[in-house]
Amino acid sequence: MDTPLHDSLDGQVALVTGATRGIGRAIADDLVEQGATVYAGARDPSDIDADDGLLANAASPGWTQTDLGGPEAPRTPEEGADTPAWLARFAPDAPSGLFWEDRAVIDW
Repeated sequence: MDTPLHDSLDGQVALVTGATRGIGRAIADDLVEQGATVYAGARDPSDIDADDGLLANAASPGWTQTDLGGPEAPRTPEEGADTPAWLARFAPDAPSGLFWEDRAVIDW
């Protein structure tokens, strides 16, 4: 099967979770090499060096009504997803290496 591919990923944006280790890191590095702007999901953004070409921020969804949080959690899944989804829309020159909750930087 011949699948058409882009010659370059210049101007494209990718979100890669688990981008500090293993296959997630390999995927992120490959996308950067091909010209994409890569937003890296990381438990600890300090695991990513500024020279890596990745933008990394971490976000707390808070106590959310999920299988883990249970039905008594005060936040809906939509509320928990708000800050991570907002971070995914950051421009390439946006802040990187921070920890966010409710669209605000918080201490680690």
